[in-house]
Amino acid sequence: MARMIPPIIGDDTASPGEREIFRRLRDEAGTQDWIALHSLLIADHPSQVSGEADFVVIVPGRGVLVLEIKACRSLRVEDGVWYYGWEPGDHRGPFRQAAECMHAIRGFVSESRPDLARLVFW
Repeated sequence: MARMIPPIIGDDTASPGEREIFRRLRDEAGTQDWIALHSLLIADHPSQVSGEADFVVIVPGRGVLVLEIKACRSLRVEDGVWYYGWEPGDHRGPFRQAAECMHAIRGFVSESRPDLARLVFW
């Protein structure tokens, strides 16, 4: 069971997908030494004033995984634009969103702790 930060998911988290992943990370056997950060704000984001990583999972001896969660009943991609249900199109898509957050976090960690610069980020 991973250590969750914050320890409970807030009522303001509307995404059923985030709620499900939070529960799975928190309750899954074999994750007891993991740390999972939910809704981590990214102040120094590469393409926005600020951003947010849905989940940042720290797995000792393995690395850091950044997850972008999308929970929608329908998904389509047209001309490089992602459409999640009835929401307006997103030009970045979930993979680019996660990558931008991952690179921002990796840059922060490398600058703050040069000894961790070789840490694996996914």
